[in-house]
Amino acid sequence: MAKVDASTGYALVSSMVGTVALARAVSDPKLSDDLLLAGKTQAKLIIESYLG
Repeated sequence: MAKVDASTGYALVSSMVGTVALARAVSDPKLSDDLLLAGKTQAKLIIESYLG
């Protein structure tokens, strides 16, 4: 199993924190949900690219 390097790990954590911050900052519940889904989807794609 491939390990995620530190730089990628930091980028993933930063992206997830940013996603949550943006989702909480908007007043539109649909936009908030869309932001969370997009962040989750992209994080999963990055992780899956390492795991094969």
